[in-house]
Amino acid sequence: MKSRYNSGKTDTNKFRLNKLMQILPDYIDDMEVLEIGCYKSPLLREYIHSLSRLYVGVDIDKNIRKLNLPYLICKDILELNLNRKFDVIFAGELIEHLANHKKFLEVCIKHLKKDGLLILTTPNPYFFGRFLDIIKRGEPHVSRFHYCYFCPKTLTKLLDDHNFKVLNLIWLNEFSSKRLGYLPLKFREWFSSNFMLIAKNVQF
Repeated sequence: MKSRYNSGKTDTNKFRLNKLMQILPDYIDDMEVLEIGCYKSPLLREYIHSLSRLYVGVDIDKNIRKLNLPYLICKDILELNLNRKFDVIFAGELIEHLANHKKFLEVCIKHLKKDGLLILTTPNPYFFGRFLDIIKRGEPHVSRFHYCYFCPKTLTKLLDDHNFKVLNLIWLNEFSSKRLGYLPLKFREWFSSNFMLIAKNVQF
């Protein structure tokens, strides 16, 4: 049974996508951008590509080769070595799929310029819909492709410990503000479905 907040579709939820398109230009416009985990959100990928001065997308999914685009690379991120640095790394809905977060952040540091930005989005474990699932089904929906879930505080701790300084937290949502399920968010943003952290490389 699929949860309403994880449809299994291969593109970014339209409400979250619209929000990202409002936020990202402030950070990636005319920048050199590395996107990690770019295959399953083609609309977002091409939007980021259109804004960037230079764009490289990396994904482990072998289907990315079929797109035959020179700026896309099929590679395991934990083995990545492009021998260049970027202004921004964007990894949307990726970190929960990884087992080795230390290695992932080391790869990010290696590919970021001094004071470069790492932008992460990930599901929020405190999303109100998860509590509704527990009430209705007896347990929350957990994707079989996910190793773990971070909240903003635990992800900030992880980043702090690996040479990043978090600059901003932005809440994201996968459903319309007109839906009844949106009501709790008017009182507590911590019930949002997803969130974004923007962090700066502070390694000297």
